[in-house]
Amino acid sequence: MNLMNIIDTSILTQALEDHRRWSDEGLNPPKLSLNLSPHRLSDPALVPSLQNMDLPVGVLTFELLESIFLDQQDDVSAYNLKQIRSLGINIDVDDFGTGYTSITGLLKVAPNGLKIARELVLPITRSREQRAIVKSIVDIGKTLNINVIAEGVETEQHARVLTAIGCDALQGYWLSKPMSAQGFEKLLRENARVSV
Repeated sequence: MNLMNIIDTSILTQALEDHRRWSDEGLNPPKLSLNLSPHRLSDPALVPSLQNMDLPVGVLTFELLESIFLDQQDDVSAYNLKQIRSLGINIDVDDFGTGYTSITGLLKVAPNGLKIARELVLPITRSREQRAIVKSIVDIGKTLNINVIAEGVETEQHARVLTAIGCDALQGYWLSKPMSAQGFEKLLRENARVSV
């Protein structure tokens, strides 16, 4: 019924409108990051639909689940990835460490970011082995010039350990819980007042 494509397009359109409005108001919103389903990545209509949008360069990131087998892309997915990049959209691998991506798969896709899965991050405050695994992922990312983002940051201790390990960015409930566009706009306005 093509509902996923309609939903994806609707979410992307709304997110871009909000981002544009906040930017026009001088609220300095952060970059946008949206999930891209395996079905949508292999959709021949994806690139033409993106080309019809007024996409700001360097603002949008598509997150691809590691479990979509980045090692075994079909021709349409490989073409779409190349075209997505040419439109100024970044690519991140989401939930890294839970799927099947090999190092050669990472080299082939050359993502901008690796988001380490929450399941790997949560135990790092009590497990030396888990810290070593996360550190190894960070080292791989640094070697391949890929930003590393840790998901599942739920405590200050998580943040301290992950920062010491060398993660480039952190994401999780300790930093912020999910919020509506109105709540996020309110936060942007408060931050704009503080920085003035």
